[in-house]
Amino acid sequence: LGSGTVSDIAGNTGPATSRPATSVRLDRVAPTATITLPPSGSSGPVSASSVSVTVDWSEAVSDFAPESAVVTNGTVSNFVTVSGTRHTFTITPDVDGVVDLEIMAGAATDAAGNPSDPAGASIEIDRSGPNAMFEFAPDTDPTNAASIVVTVTFDELPVGLTLSDFVVVNGSASSIGGSGAIRTLILTPAADGELRLTLPAGAIADGAGNVSTNATTAATTIDRTAPTLAMTFSPSVNPTNAPTITVTITASETVTDLVGPDLVLTNATLLDFEGSGTSYSATIEPVSDGTVVVALDAAAAVDPA
Repeated sequence: LGSGTVSDIAGNTGPATSRPATSVRLDRVAPTATITLPPSGSSGPVSASSVSVTVDWSEAVSDFAPESAVVTNGTVSNFVTVSGTRHTFTITPDVDGVVDLEIMAGAATDAAGNPSDPAGASIEIDRSGPNAMFEFAPDTDPTNAASIVVTVTFDELPVGLTLSDFVVVNGSASSIGGSGAIRTLILTPAADGELRLTLPAGAIADGAGNVSTNATTAATTIDRTAPTLAMTFSPSVNPTNAPTITVTITASETVTDLVGPDLVLTNATLLDFEGSGTSYSATIEPVSDGTVVVALDAAAAVDPA
């Protein structure tokens, strides 16, 4: 200040003086937080029992505490103030699924007293291996089909699934198709009998690296052999003078659709027909002396396949 620049109420002027200038820094910018989740900031899915969280601030802050980190589907522990601009803590998920982290507005303040802006992040936790379900077509058991189409439905996306992951007993697998969580393959039976398909435990993994822990298996019975029928007469003497004859029909396996009219009779009349499964009987009455013939059409009876 120069001489005479200031004066008192009596008119006295002050002498010239030189003093250093005084200043103040204005800060009205709220601090912001950057949240980093593993791996490399990915949002998941992650197979982990706990998640390490790093919070980096745009400037030094104070007052940030564990209760300011609000977590859905998890709990906070191991809270550490690394520096004024960095905090770390651990989230332990409650169950598999999305874990949400929210840092509330005003959770921390900078040196000027500005409250922090809100911030948030989420990560998907997946600690369960994929499971599969098989569906055969045709779904009849037994079946006489030359090939079986299998629909394989996973409860989550499998990674690296190939035809060689499947184990087939009494047949072979080919033509894997489909995409995502639904795949198809074709089974060709080798012979009559049980055709079994298995996806062993540990054969596949999901996107989080969890391997399947349960084996999936399904089977059907292949029957491409037609049933055979054998007939016997009672009385069995030939010739006979019996007024009626009982015809016993025995099938090589359980059959259906066999009824009395299926019998083709020559010189005889059908009086009664009964039976089921593999055993049937018919009572016939000869019309006149001579040869009595009982015949069955080849397609008269069918097995369950």
